[in-house]
Amino acid sequence: MKLRELPTRAERVSLQLVVKVVLGQEAYRAEMVNLSLTGAFLEASFPVDTSLQIHLPLPGGDPMVLAARVVREGWCQKFLDRARVENLAVRALGIGIVFSDMEDPDAQRLQDFLDLVLDRS
Repeated sequence: MKLRELPTRAERVSLQLVVKVVLGQEAYRAEMVNLSLTGAFLEASFPVDTSLQIHLPLPGGDPMVLAARVVREGWCQKFLDRARVENLAVRALGIGIVFSDMEDPDAQRLQDFLDLVLDRS
């Protein structure tokens, strides 16, 4: 499943996951608010059209390293997991990214992770 064959707007999964973002020689930490096969939303601040490398920690192996490009800056709904309050959501400021050059094995590994997250929710 080549990335270019995937739908433009893939199903998003809400999550709270800390990822490493690499820009040139600098590394940053960011919280991923949602994830799909085609991209993600991060609580981070980089200009539109910036090329990034995302290190996504997945179960069962080394982190997945994905090439990405910032496509928008803005707000996203962020669901908070709190024991006493159901469906608590806030607005998160950050960036929307799109993944590029994803090979079939990486796309399958990412899909397996998304399926796992969906099964647990």
